[in-house]
Amino acid sequence: MIDTAKRKLDLRVILQSPYFVLLLCLLWGAPLFFARGIGVFDDSAFLKIGELILDGLIPYRDVFDIKPPGIYYLGALIAWIGRNHWLAPRIFLFIFAVIFGTWVIEYTRKYWGNLAAYIVAGEFGLSYIIAQGYSFHTEQFCAFFGFAAIVVVSGKRRNASFSWLIAGFLLGLAFLFKQVAVIYLVAMILSSKLRQSWSKAGIFSLNLVAGFTSNNHLIIQCNGSKWDLARLL
Repeated sequence: MIDTAKRKLDLRVILQSPYFVLLLCLLWGAPLFFARGIGVFDDSAFLKIGELILDGLIPYRDVFDIKPPGIYYLGALIAWIGRNHWLAPRIFLFIFAVIFGTWVIEYTRKYWGNLAAYIVAGEFGLSYIIAQGYSFHTEQFCAFFGFAAIVVVSGKRRNASFSWLIAGFLLGLAFLFKQVAVIYLVAMILSSKLRQSWSKAGIFSLNLVAGFTSNNHLIIQCNGSKWDLARLL
């Protein structure tokens, strides 16, 4: 009787866990993560450019695409670690989804409680699959760094100027994957005024912009290649 009651209690705890909801969603989408064929053109293009970088070709000179360079160099890193095996990006994408989803749930639980975390787990898990998070796209990596920027300025860290500088840097990393990160920057500049004086909000905004633009001076180098904001405009 006691063992049966304990098993029922353990099962209830598992079913009420937001992480279990996320796991169910990702397991439901697992065949898409690990399918041998790549059905989305962007997916195969980004991964191929990553492989070509390892072969010595230079993005925007020897091979052209309109995206910022982050996705190509990430593809090159995955190809290098996985020795160009087709399964390497599939495994990476699944692990990345688990890490991203777990982080979002933990953040939600910390600030809004278990019920909110439970709802977010379902929404994140389902929308991640529906939005083709199982493919090697720019969106999930841009969103990841955008979310990281929010985490950095949450809670007590919100009042620290340095936190906003780091947040800007993270938004700059998001921009290296997708140009819409500029919208994240504008949104965070506007949010910096919440419960703050105009002078303090101005300092926070300047730190955001400074951190963001610092990425424009990062040199992504492969056999002497350089990429900066000018290539995008």
